[in-house]
Amino acid sequence: IASGITAIGTYTFDGCKQLETVELPETVTNIGDCAFRNGSALKTINLEKVTYIGNSAFVNCTSLESVCLNEAKTIGQMAFAKCSKLTSLSLGSEKNCVETVGKRAFGQCAVLDNINFINVKELGEEAFTASGMTSIDLTGVQVVGESAFKKASKLTNVTFGSKPIQLKDGV
Repeated sequence: IASGITAIGTYTFDGCKQLETVELPETVTNIGDCAFRNGSALKTINLEKVTYIGNSAFVNCTSLESVCLNEAKTIGQMAFAKCSKLTSLSLGSEKNCVETVGKRAFGQCAVLDNINFINVKELGEEAFTASGMTSIDLTGVQVVGESAFKKASKLTNVTFGSKPIQLKDGV
C-alpha cells in the first residue's frame, strides 16, 4: 500500500483468503467497515497509527494473533469478532485515549487472554463476550458496557484502579 494513502475503504480486501501480511504506511489512519473481513490467512498487519477501525473490519480473520492499537480512538462494532487465534491486545497509550470499543468488538475471540487497557474511556456492550481471558485489569477504563464480559467463562480475576468506574447492568 502506497505512502500517502490515508484510508482503507469499506470492503477493500473483504474475503481475500490468501492475504497473509499487510504493511500499512504511517499515513493510514482509517480502516473502513468490513475492509479485511473474512481474511482467514491474515496473520500480520501494523495498526499502531490507525485511529479509526470500522464495523466488522477484521471479523473472521482467523489467523490474526496480535493487535496493537496505540493511536486508536474508535473501534467499531464486531471489528475483531471471531478472530479465533487472537491472543494479545493492547489498547491506548499514555498519550492517547481510546474513546469507544464497540459492541462485540472482540466477541468470540476464544483464546484472547493477554489484554492491556492502557487508556480506554468506554468498553461497549458485550465487547469481550465469550473471550478467553482469565484476568483483566480495568484500571485505565472509565465505563464498562452491559454484558461486556458475558460468557468469558475463564475469567477469574478482575482488578479495579483507584479512579471511579461506571459499570452498566449485567457486567
